[in-house]
Amino acid sequence: MLNVGLALESKEYVVLSKLEKKLGDFLDGNPELNIAAANFSSTDKRRFRDFITAVSNSVVVCVVRLGQATYLVEAPEQQLEAALGLLYADCYYSRDIDPSRSLRNFPFHIDLADNLAKGLNRGRDYDDLITAQILKKKFDLGNLNQRTLRS
Repeated sequence: MLNVGLALESKEYVVLSKLEKKLGDFLDGNPELNIAAANFSSTDKRRFRDFITAVSNSVVVCVVRLGQATYLVEAPEQQLEAALGLLYADCYYSRDIDPSRSLRNFPFHIDLADNLAKGLNRGRDYDDLITAQILKKKFDLGNLNQRTLRS
């Protein structure tokens, strides 16, 4: 995929596949790509396959190049142009695609969303938050255990 992205000019994109293929490989496995099959119960496997049938055929996976950066995008096929337009607008004002228009220090919304999603699942942040709350109240950390913190 990297080679495809490097071959594109800025603002060009190419549709690689439907999401159905990617989800099918996840569910059933693909020995050629060294992907193991998902370890679902038969009920969950059936529900996931129903989801694939109902939704994933309308979602495409594409590579788009904006400026010097290449992005992998999954979007509904009917709204692909609109999704790529939003990504382009975000890049246009923050990533120097057109230096005369770019706004320095304008946050790149895709990056902000990625950072937020990565940070929501970190257990260490929760531990730090609890420790900070305890220190604000000047508790003696030596006397507290997990049961005390949870109640």
